Amino acid sequence: MFGIEDKYIVNSHFKPTDFVHKELNRADKKRIKETIKSGILKYQIKGEEIPSIINETYNYQVIMFLEIELNNLKSATYLNNILQKEVIKAPCVFKFYDISSCCYAFADKRLSMQEEQTIVLDNTFVTTPQPINAKLDARLLYENIKNKNNKRSFYMELMIKAYVLNNSKLIQDLTTIFDTNIWYNEAKKIEFFCKLKELQGLKDKQAKTVVAQEKVELNTRMKNLIGELQCYYKEI
Repeated sequence: MFGIEDKYIVNSHFKPTDFVHKELNRADKKRIKETIKSGILKYQIKGEEIPSIINETYNYQVIMFLEIELNNLKSATYLNNILQKEVIKAPCVFKFYDISSCCYAFADKRLSMQEEQTIVLDNTFVTTPQPINAKLDARLLYENIKNKNNKRSFYMELMIKAYVLNNSKLIQDLTTIFDTNIWYNEAKKIEFFCKLKELQGLKDKQAKTVVAQEKVELNTRMKNLIGELQCYYKEI
């Protein structure tokens, strides 16, 4: 998965009940048991070759990569939200798969300032389903992640690159963002990511809107956002 170096291999197996934590409500526990068939912790990036970041906002001491077999991939988004927030508190990437398809799931996590031991999900993202044996884009491979200054930088670059590839048709030449230095600027790449997600959200809303005036307003906002986004990836 993602061409991660062999030194990070774990290959620890899990049963569906291992994902059922006592903090979950009855409905979530039931759905997890019914949906998850098996799980494997494939890799765990730990140690300080990629430095950890631990402060009042973030706890990035390890990054976990899990493969989880499902009865049906339609549950992937639901499971990503539940597992990322309530079950696996460390930053992690899931590869969900069923008999024919797979997808990758991410979450941008931070620590709650109000409630100790509580995780806040600022952004979650699940890729579009693809054939189970589809080749991963080389730009997502471990060796091609540019910013390894710390584990959060690494994780967010991987997540944002996956989002760009998954939504590459949103803007013409969007993937040229890979050739810029934005990956070394933490604030700028998060800003770019949020604007890109906003654009996708507006596009989805536009497709459902029937009121002419609302369509005009959405088109105007989308046009402005596209202009703002192009300023990022034209900075080669």
